[in-house]
Amino acid sequence: MFFPDKAAGFREALRVLRPGGRFLFSVWESWEGTVFGLACDVVARLLSCDAASLTAPPYNDVTAVREELAAVGFAEIDTERVQKRSHSGSPEEAAVVACHGGILRAAIETRAASRLDELTAAVAAAIAERFWPGND
Repeated sequence: MFFPDKAAGFREALRVLRPGGRFLFSVWESWEGTVFGLACDVVARLLSCDAASLTAPPYNDVTAVREELAAVGFAEIDTERVQKRSHSGSPEEAAVVACHGGILRAAIETRAASRLDELTAAVAAAIAERFWPGND
């Protein structure tokens, strides 16, 4: 999902598979309405940028992914939607998970590394307001 040239990546995966081998991978569904999506929105607002610029472009259109796999030569393509819920002990813990690791952390480091704690606290407040029990 994160490699920039999907067709080249898929071709290489197909090339190195032994006959009958399988290429398994996952992509994230839309972040809209999720804790991570909220974290991106809060960070983007505080950094005065577009939330989409903080993360990799979405790559979750099943039809498009299937077409790209077929275009490079994959013949038997199966997809499965798997939904998992994550749980955090507090809004602060959820904010640290969102802001201190992975792709959002890289964006924060690039734009405003000195503001990591401030941004994390703002995200925690937004998570508490929108998602935490008792905050209807």
